[in-house]
Amino acid sequence: MSYLVLARKWRPQNFDEVIGQEHIVRTLTNAIAQNKIHHAFLFTGSRGVGKTTSARLLAKALCCEKDGPTAHPCGVCTSCKSIAAGNSVDVLEIDGASNTGVDSVRDLRDKVQYRPQHARYKIYIIDEVHMLSTAAFNALLKTLEEPPEHVKFIFATTESHKIPQTILSRCQRYDFKLLSETDMVKSLEAIIGAEGYSAEDGVLRMVARMARGSMRDSQSLMDRVLAYAEDKFLKLDDARTVLGVIDSNLFHAIGHALVERNPEAAFDAVEQLSAYGHDLRQFGQEFIGYLRNCVLCKSHPKPQNVLDLPEGELDEIKKVASQAEMTVLTAWFDLMVVGQEQLARAEQPRYILEMTLAKMLQIAELKPLSHLLAELGRAGAGGQGGGGGSSSGSSGGGYRRGSSPVAGGGAQHTYKTQQAQSPQNPQGQQAEQAEQPKAAEAPKQIYKTGEQLGAGELPAWWKALVESSKKIDRLLWGALQTAGVKEGEQSADILYNPGNGVAEKLTQKGVLAQIEKLASDLLDKPYSLKLVERGDEDGEAPLSLDRQRRMEGQKKRAEARQTAESDPLVVAVRKQFEGGDLKVKLACPTPQ
Repeated sequence: MSYLVLARKWRPQNFDEVIGQEHIVRTLTNAIAQNKIHHAFLFTGSRGVGKTTSARLLAKALCCEKDGPTAHPCGVCTSCKSIAAGNSVDVLEIDGASNTGVDSVRDLRDKVQYRPQHARYKIYIIDEVHMLSTAAFNALLKTLEEPPEHVKFIFATTESHKIPQTILSRCQRYDFKLLSETDMVKSLEAIIGAEGYSAEDGVLRMVARMARGSMRDSQSLMDRVLAYAEDKFLKLDDARTVLGVIDSNLFHAIGHALVERNPEAAFDAVEQLSAYGHDLRQFGQEFIGYLRNCVLCKSHPKPQNVLDLPEGELDEIKKVASQAEMTVLTAWFDLMVVGQEQLARAEQPRYILEMTLAKMLQIAELKPLSHLLAELGRAGAGGQGGGGGSSSGSSGGGYRRGSSPVAGGGAQHTYKTQQAQSPQNPQGQQAEQAEQPKAAEAPKQIYKTGEQLGAGELPAWWKALVESSKKIDRLLWGALQTAGVKEGEQSADILYNPGNGVAEKLTQKGVLAQIEKLASDLLDKPYSLKLVERGDEDGEAPLSLDRQRRMEGQKKRAEARQTAESDPLVVAVRKQFEGGDLKVKLACPTPQ
């Protein structure tokens, strides 16, 4: 008899043997016991977690000839044996990836009308059902909603999000979860024991970890380990060799090198990785998980509740985590995530890994912003107190009380500090500080209306208003640059060109009122403003600030050109090339 792989040999034959899916087993068995069996089931989840197996078990439970429908099929009747062997004429397993077209579904729809030949039900198990085309799903809708009483549908998929909602709403959905390492280790231990093997500590957990929650993957990996073993004992080193697993000691070595800031140890570990022929991209992925474990050990009071790791390995991670601050650990994690993205597409992954570790080694202890602000406050308070007794305040880098920290003087400032509680001052009373007299404030400038203006000139108060509007909204300030104003004694018209954004900006709620208040403050009297569209008769008078600046720039450039044209050297050159087409270009643009 040919060899049967572990995944097929040890496939569960009843619901009691299904591991890690207790919520689904309980629901299905209760539904069968209460005779509340739905006509369409959707099993969804990752690969290798028991979807197709559970579909076959459900089919056996419904079709068992001895006690069916029953949650505990006998396994010895004709129906149970044929379903287990996969050759039952009434339980049809269809590969959705190979039968994606509407014609396949039409054929199925025609055949469901016929009753089963031997079993109680005709059951259709469609694997990877999400691969069906939209037309195929549409052709299945009516049959799926109201199938004959002797027909049951069981769909299995790894990508339920690709299934139309019209199909999902007609099915009873069951979500299969990834298996825990503990559950897989127990199952693998039972399997190798039945196969006559024993294993060194850590072998089964390594296999379960590599399977990442897939029982079928763990059994396939175990097939490789059993084939590599020369005797009936599975060694940890042999399992690492055949599976290409990186020794956890290398992770711990790099972790200790980071917390101790030991570049030599870190780069030596990278050399070992390369010497053993490990995939550095795979190492990057696993090291991200290692740093995540360090963060959890640092922040969780009982990390063993969230980390399914051997006790010895967990203790090593705790040692590393205890020697680094949380901010440093998270910074390392962020750097490694970025480095892994570069590793995935690098031609020389070792270079990327080494540079990433070099960056991680340079990260010093990071202090929260609140601590830095508190230190700055204490430093400022110390400097205000005389810098440790120095009258000049120069010792210790402190500032003299009442002086600006800017060299050369400048505006004077007054600081008040709170005395720290001490034996000499047990109440922590506020120290009396001599305050510098405040500098006299400049008198507020009051503008007037009705001043004599030149042609197209704008009043001074308008220029000040436009400049002050920058504090309200820079977009408003930019729009007012293109507007003109016609002033009156108690009000003024803001002249704007259609489409330049002034009207849209000023008509926003509350903006015009703010501008009017600003104008009233500048003129020291109530003053109102009104938006007026500039007409043809207005021309460009009065000019806007933007237009004035452009005209002044043009005037300056013309004056500069005239000066350049009259330069003796230019005149001599023109005379030398008399009759030629000589153009004079300004070397530098004049300021506008």
